[in-house]
Amino acid sequence: MAALTTTVKTDEEKKQEEQLQQANSTVKSIMGSNPYTPSSAVTQAQEQLKAYQAQKPAEYTNRWKDQMDTMLNNILNRKDFQYDVNADPLFQQYRDQYIRNGQLAMRDTMGQAAQLTGGYGNSYAQQAGQQAYNGYMQGLTDKIPELFNLAMQAYNNKTNDMTNRYSLMGTQEGKEYSRYQDGMNAYNAELERLQNLYNTERSYDYGQYRDSVTDAQQRWANAWAMFQSGKDTPEIREILGLPEKAASSGGGGGHSGGGDDGGGSGGTKKKSSATSVFEKVVSNVASGNNLAATKAVASAGKSITSNQKEQLLRYIQGNSKRK
Repeated sequence: MAALTTTVKTDEEKKQEEQLQQANSTVKSIMGSNPYTPSSAVTQAQEQLKAYQAQKPAEYTNRWKDQMDTMLNNILNRKDFQYDVNADPLFQQYRDQYIRNGQLAMRDTMGQAAQLTGGYGNSYAQQAGQQAYNGYMQGLTDKIPELFNLAMQAYNNKTNDMTNRYSLMGTQEGKEYSRYQDGMNAYNAELERLQNLYNTERSYDYGQYRDSVTDAQQRWANAWAMFQSGKDTPEIREILGLPEKAASSGGGGGHSGGGDDGGGSGGTKKKSSATSVFEKVVSNVASGNNLAATKAVASAGKSITSNQKEQLLRYIQGNSKRK
């Protein structure tokens, strides 16, 4: 039995939800959703935010990347030091010089030896000349270790130069990236400030809008309750959107009385069409049938003004959210 009761309640809740959805759909078809319109302060904050977002710095580009990649590849793949004395230009210069000087020394030595022997060539003169020449060739050979060290030093100097250039490019790239990061941090800080300003303005403005809607709904409900209790003042009629009350007139010993909005005779009051619609709406809302209340507004046609329709629909919406 308890389970059956629970099922019935659940079905009723589902039915109420369906009715509420249908009512909201009808409301939108009649008067739209009474959309929120941002204030000038909100619009200005939003435009400032969008304009600043359009100024976002471009993505960072490392202009040193290709050069650094090439330099690093050259350093890592640099061939080991090798020395070929015959391919050394400096050795070739020394060789030509030593051969030339050796040949001169050999001729001079041979000439001096020939003079000692009366001007005739002999084996002694040739031997002495060859020894002088060989001395120069030995001097050239003794230069090779020195030339080897010079070549190795040049190789090491070039390697160090490449490494230093790579390091300098890395340092410069680091400085440029640091400047870019500083710019991005400044941009993001200002962007956050503008975003917070927009959110604050919109939150406050929308809160004011919701308060005004709620206040209007409450004023209408209070005015309708007073109207139903017999209070009929111009202020109440203005809030409810009713036309001004017709002035009563009488004459000739008889009395002709007017109703709320329509005419009557013999003391009979006739409810206006607008009042009938209002009563239907309030009655259906009180019984929880918001769909019927909304349909009553939708089918009222020209019997109520567009302003009255909007007031009634706000009243229905306001009570829907409170249930």
